[in-house]
Amino acid sequence: MHTISSGASFENLHPRHTYEKYERDIEALERYARFVITIEDNGTIRITSNYRRIIEVSHIVPLIAVVAPVLGAGRMFRASVLEIAYRRSRPYSRVESPNGRLLLQRRDASFALTKEQFALVYSVLLSCLEKVLTETRARWKSDDARFVNGTCYERGVQITVRTSDDMLAGALLRESAHYFRLVFLKSNWVFWLNERLKYTTMYAGNPTGYGPQVRKAASSVALSTMSKRPFWRETMLRLVKKRNLLENALLYLHGIHHVWDAETHLAYGGDDLELPAADGILFWHTPDQPTDAKGRHAQGCIRFEVLFDRRNSKHKGERAHGFFQPVQPEEYYDDPSFIPF
Repeated sequence: MHTISSGASFENLHPRHTYEKYERDIEALERYARFVITIEDNGTIRITSNYRRIIEVSHIVPLIAVVAPVLGAGRMFRASVLEIAYRRSRPYSRVESPNGRLLLQRRDASFALTKEQFALVYSVLLSCLEKVLTETRARWKSDDARFVNGTCYERGVQITVRTSDDMLAGALLRESAHYFRLVFLKSNWVFWLNERLKYTTMYAGNPTGYGPQVRKAASSVALSTMSKRPFWRETMLRLVKKRNLLENALLYLHGIHHVWDAETHLAYGGDDLELPAADGILFWHTPDQPTDAKGRHAQGCIRFEVLFDRRNSKHKGERAHGFFQPVQPEEYYDDPSFIPF
């Protein structure tokens, strides 16, 4: 049994919402959402699971919701405090069945979990996502990875989270950075960069003062597609031993001024919160959905792809494709244009 503090406190409710509507929202979520994780008043967790064999497919909403007690206008009530949508669904949005029947009203997204509550439910959320991934892949004719232009891409399930759910968005971005590091280790790009910077101590902002090895490293980063977004660039720079040298070279040789954007702040700017690492699954932040996208399917949201970690013994039934097999770094020693992405 767990005990936690009470939910977030808000002085005024949104005028469009009433206590009765919040209760109707919760009832609809428990009836139609794939998973509802409820934090009871005493701090225990109850999980409501709607399986496809019980309710017809068209009436299952691909959504994982967290419900918790919150305080508003001096009264405690239950509300949806966090939602993860998958496939083509969006969190907190209105949902209709294919025949036009209203299943879920739009929910109020202004309530939030406390840090204690989020730490309590995070591992449960990961377990629900793993279950969704297992169910989805079980219906595929093939779970083989795809090869595009000689590059291996795993296939998984697309999920969408709101940036306003900052603790969740930050945690999944950090998980995605872990995936990013795995890809780097596979291609040894960081090893290659560190070798280029290893014997150079020049920090002056003089473009003529950078030697050929530093220029190769800076050029590789500048031309890399993945390093053009501040979040990925920050993730890469955290792995480089002479970060200041590379940052200055990027600025003075290529005009790249590394500043944090909203995604980088979500991932690295918050308070450290002890969370369990995802076990058996990986998260990849899909690069085609920027945080500030307007008029897009997931406006105000971040999308991730959930993948099985084929190295994990929990999924021995998953056929290994050698996706994370390291490449010998000697292959790149004399390559002045090593650009992995």
